[in-house]
Amino acid sequence: MTFKVGALEVELLIGKIQEVRADIIVSNGPADLLLRNGVISKHIVNAAGEELQEELNRKYGKGIKTGEIAVSEGYNLCCEFVFHITLPKWRTSSHNPKKILENYVMKCLEKASEMQASTIAFPVLGTGSLGYPSSDSTAAIVQNIIDFAAKNPRSTLEKVIIVIFDGNSSSSKLESELEQLLQQEQDYFPKWYGDFDVHIVTGNLSEVKADVLVCNGSNDLRLQNGGLAEAMMKAAGKEIQDECEDKYPNGIQDGEVAVTEGYRLPCRWVFHTTLPKWGEPSQNPINILKTTIWNCLKVAREKRANSIAFPTLGIGNLNYPIEKVIQSTVYYLRKWATSKYSHSTIKKIIVVIYRGHSQCKETRAKLLKELNCHQGTSASVFTERICSLSVEIIVGNLLEQQVDVLVNTSTSNLKPTANTAVASAILKAAGEGMATEISNKLTTELNYGDCVITGGHQLKCKQVYHGYLPGWYSRLNQSQTPSNVLENFVYNCLKHAHETKTILSIALPAIGTGSVKFPIKEAVESIVYGIDAFAKKFRDSNLKKILVVLDSKNKDLLTLKNVSIP
Repeated sequence: MTFKVGALEVELLIGKIQEVRADIIVSNGPADLLLRNGVISKHIVNAAGEELQEELNRKYGKGIKTGEIAVSEGYNLCCEFVFHITLPKWRTSSHNPKKILENYVMKCLEKASEMQASTIAFPVLGTGSLGYPSSDSTAAIVQNIIDFAAKNPRSTLEKVIIVIFDGNSSSSKLESELEQLLQQEQDYFPKWYGDFDVHIVTGNLSEVKADVLVCNGSNDLRLQNGGLAEAMMKAAGKEIQDECEDKYPNGIQDGEVAVTEGYRLPCRWVFHTTLPKWGEPSQNPINILKTTIWNCLKVAREKRANSIAFPTLGIGNLNYPIEKVIQSTVYYLRKWATSKYSHSTIKKIIVVIYRGHSQCKETRAKLLKELNCHQGTSASVFTERICSLSVEIIVGNLLEQQVDVLVNTSTSNLKPTANTAVASAILKAAGEGMATEISNKLTTELNYGDCVITGGHQLKCKQVYHGYLPGWYSRLNQSQTPSNVLENFVYNCLKHAHETKTILSIALPAIGTGSVKFPIKEAVESIVYGIDAFAKKFRDSNLKKILVVLDSKNKDLLTLKNVSIP
């Protein structure tokens, strides 16, 4: 069975690790590297031949310490190299065996990438004689694959194979646990539209772990009246009904939120809500649904919750159309992501689809489609056309934009400091090659408004235009102001793109609003004036798309409502 995790393909394989074909095989064994004394390592050396043991004896005469990796050739195995590791026993170790396992998985993935490998195979480490609980082992392996894929989108690694030993009595359990963990990852949207992750879970809301679980029921808060509310009460205990009666003796109105403790549920709070049935006269069910979602997020923010789980509100006994529920839910998640509340403690939003619902698969498919349509780290503030140019101001992450050129401003020597966060992020993501190219090209310090062009290196873009701007309060000569310098810098960047001929799109951060302290309104106006001047002079340019990317953490973004394009 194969799953997709970022750019990685992850395959679950029942078999023997020593028979797997991969660039690298991971083997656990004793610290002295006498492989025949280990369970997995004995099979590895028997299949590889004595030459493998001899190589380890030569290179690692004293063995390895926990946390270290020994590397040998594969010899008669179907791999180029073997990574040898040593895990402690689960219960007898004075260390943290789960943490050691997690670190080993990440180190193996990173080392395989450094060695330009394209495939690596892991056994389900620790689950045999070492006594690791299967849930801890499978979670450690899958989570570190997820984390590696997120941090290393350009790695040479293309495939990770997880091998479940076919002679293990618990192989079906291991396969099921791994499959469930990886299936959840298929329905995972990291940093979807801003500062929070969105997870889609198929199952029972009462089994989902989150700070807040949202439970829809009747207006009188009598939880035993059936459906989701009754299932939640059975899992929580009768105390949750007692608290509802004590705090809300008159119940709640449609769209309101009643808050109780979670009791025996895997949450801190339960938010009780109520919706009218679809088609009731004098009601607008969709507006009430939207209000309910919004109010739940606001109350979760006030509670400083980190995560909240919603059921698919309205689908089921209330007969809400699936499409309308999904569209409304996704719309209000997007609205939250771009609102003044977006930079809150809420980092994870879970949508739970009840597995027992007759339209479970249809609901999940439509929800995934709607989320995929709007996936990304960008939310549009406005879009405008200036001559032949499409100009869009968005809220998002500059490094995630699919454009030909990124614009970066930094110090006079283009060496980022603690105050130049965007420049630091660009250099880090681009890799050492960009720093080397800058060093070779920059023989003297930049003047205000100068531009140095480098390749994109490990970034998604073709080129990066680097510049240097004065601080907002800098004293310049009479013919210059900080705003003029910024406007001319933007104009010159666009002109460079036009002259390159092959550049179709360019993305700029909110230049000037960081360490040089331009007020956001003046900075954006200067950028827009520079764009306007370029568009009017080069009406038939090959450059077609300009993005101005604003940081979602900037609390002054609302001032953009007053910015107008000439």
